[in-house]
Amino acid sequence: MDDLPIVLTLHAPGTDAGAVDTEVYCINVTREAVRIAVSSTGFSAIDDEGTLLHHGSAPVELTLAPGEAARIGDVVAWEWDGAVGLFVIFTDVESGRVRRATYNLRHGIDHRNAQPHTFDAKGGYITPPSLMQTGPL
Repeated sequence: MDDLPIVLTLHAPGTDAGAVDTEVYCINVTREAVRIAVSSTGFSAIDDEGTLLHHGSAPVELTLAPGEAARIGDVVAWEWDGAVGLFVIFTDVESGRVRRATYNLRHGIDHRNAQPHTFDAKGGYITPPSLMQTGPL
């Protein structure tokens, strides 16, 4: 596994603060099949009515062949008020090599310049890993 798969966000404006604002995809640009395990990093909050709001998407586990892409999460509009991130474990299917990375999805949020990518003709926002570790869990 020479490179990590790409984490790409696509803006999908919703109708209100409770609607999905951004879809998050993982694209396997490596030459190897990769198992990924994704969990959100964030917090829980209480809204104005006292309802507990959980921040982040549900955990995802899947395997991507080279060139495959899958939706691995989304961001609801109100979540941009706080930390929006992902923790991803990448495991090379053939060798078993493990790499862990965190992604700060807010990175560059105020200066989003669409980056052309074959996945989406309009362009998405490639989020670089904030921290990466290699080795056993």
